[in-house]
Amino acid sequence: MQSSIPPAISYKLANLGFVCAILVVFIHIIHPVYEKFNPTWWVCTFLQGSISCIAVPFFFFASGYFFAGHLGEEGWWRKGLRKRIGTLLVPYFLWNALFLALYGVVHLVKLWQGIPIGGEDVSWNLYGIVSAFGLNPFTWSACGVLWYVRTLLVFMALSPILLMPLLWGRRWGIAWMVILALTYVCLMPETSVNVEPDASALTRFAKRFLPEWGLFYFSAGVFLRRWPVGLSLPKVASWGLLLLGWAGLICMAIGYLPIPYMKVIFLMVALIGAWGVIPVSPWPKWLISLAFPIYVMHTGILWRFSSLGQAVPFINAFLLSPAGYLAQGMVAIVIAGGVTLALRRWMPRMAGVLFGGR
Repeated sequence: MQSSIPPAISYKLANLGFVCAILVVFIHIIHPVYEKFNPTWWVCTFLQGSISCIAVPFFFFASGYFFAGHLGEEGWWRKGLRKRIGTLLVPYFLWNALFLALYGVVHLVKLWQGIPIGGEDVSWNLYGIVSAFGLNPFTWSACGVLWYVRTLLVFMALSPILLMPLLWGRRWGIAWMVILALTYVCLMPETSVNVEPDASALTRFAKRFLPEWGLFYFSAGVFLRRWPVGLSLPKVASWGLLLLGWAGLICMAIGYLPIPYMKVIFLMVALIGAWGVIPVSPWPKWLISLAFPIYVMHTGILWRFSSLGQAVPFINAFLLSPAGYLAQGMVAIVIAGGVTLALRRWMPRMAGVLFGGR
């Protein structure tokens, strides 16, 4: 029987999860290739290439930590999957269906206005529909950010195999984590899931469906839930690690440290620093519960900003400025949060289903 999560750790997981959901928004702001070293380029590089890099690795870590609660007990696998049907699987299919419907409306409007259908639109055939729900392991689903949920469900479904060494004991667990770490550093130090258009099927499968770096952080969460490691750093030391990690990631983003495995080190340093910096006291429940809604809705909102900028020149000029870049993210966060709070106020049952009870 695993012990319950200490309140201090539970609060930190929830607080940092909310922060990381905010950071993901700024990863996905649609922007052209800015002139190197101009103000907007610096803002974009700082947010996308440094600060926000900790977000998805932390999501995998936290998910592994929660999943390990009953690991090894009788029926732990079925119990864990059953619990995720409502919290992950149902929202996954519902949000992909909503985004698919949105793409359908846009498709019809383009046909009505005589606008050419671009390559970014859904293919309206059986293959395209299957892919839109994430059942094609080589491509995205309609709601692209839900690749993370799909991968998480795969990790959990395969957990009796993927986490087997962690079931054998601490020494086997350490050996397994070392193997995963070495594989992560040597084969795939980049945590991005984007691939080149001409990438091989194996590359697309590895990066979009079963990323090894995701398995490393997921397994790390499981390991530390089963065998906790006490790590208490002063705030000053935590801030130092966080800033060091961010500085290293920025240097790598601008090409000053072209050594792939260094990104793994800086990322882990930043994660440890962020964990020490984040407050132990609980933030308002209504606030931290917005993490998943913001995560799942923000790309649809940012997409409309991009379309608006293409249609209106002076708006596009603003969006290309540092203030416009930041404003897109903040407005997307406010809209997603407002829609969520409205749904919870007037349609609580629908909100519960859409957001997995969060």
